[in-house]
Amino acid sequence: MKVFCTATLALAISCGGGPTPQPVARPARAPDPPIGKLEAPRPRFPPTPAGKTMRAWFDAFNSGDEVRIREFADTYKYPKPDELVAFRKRTGGFELINLGAVWELEMRFVVKEKNSSTKVLGRLRVKDADPAVIEMFELEAIPPGTTDDDD
Repeated sequence: MKVFCTATLALAISCGGGPTPQPVARPARAPDPPIGKLEAPRPRFPPTPAGKTMRAWFDAFNSGDEVRIREFADTYKYPKPDELVAFRKRTGGFELINLGAVWELEMRFVVKEKNSSTKVLGRLRVKDADPAVIEMFELEAIPPGTTDDDD
């Protein structure tokens, strides 16, 4: 018992006492660069005939390029390219807010005009072809005070 107590006392003395260890100095670090404005994830167009047609319309329409809008209308058999060009001039293009119901050949979506606070409910239905052919394309302003999910 005496040997054990002596060994314990010697261990306690050798581990205690002495200077307190100091933290190691680290080199100065440059601040992280700003990552920019964080945005909510945007809806993606599905890889369906309706989704691909919608993506093509959205890109052409938002380009503001009359030739590109007319090429879209010709490719996808949109019946009124002149109205589409005039509509683009009035709205300034669209920002995609939400994709609603999505099927292989049909989809619903909500967009917001860039030139105003007007939100629009859209419906697109296509025939399955390569490229798809537009059967129905409707855009209807959502009355103020109504929510986007009232489609």
